[in-house]
Amino acid sequence: MDFAILDLTGTFKFYPLPTLNDKGKRRVDYTYNVVLRLNDGEREPIRQARENALENYSARLFKYVAKKKANANQFVLDKIIGGIKKEAHPTIWKEMQRYYILGKLGAVDTELKKLFDDAPEALTW
Repeated sequence: MDFAILDLTGTFKFYPLPTLNDKGKRRVDYTYNVVLRLNDGEREPIRQARENALENYSARLFKYVAKKKANANQFVLDKIIGGIKKEAHPTIWKEMQRYYILGKLGAVDTELKKLFDDAPEALTW
């Protein structure tokens, strides 16, 4: 996450952070596209899994916020938090948090931004 950002707006591909110098951008390109092949079209199932993970994290956060608003006890809330922490593709969760912190989540999903507005504690999980 210090070198690349995951596009949550539709491609679910990794791109170099715009603040990197040219050498850093080439390193990110080489690492993600040549070595790991995380953006490779032949590995579409991986990209699709990242997209699905966004939906799963969003659903879990929705459930958490709904239970929180219904005054659920801490045990119930902790169980939902535990599920978020165990979900596959944790990079998606970290990117959701980063997009929110940077003020870009509303452009991706206004409802998801509202969930983080309602549960700012989720930024620390």
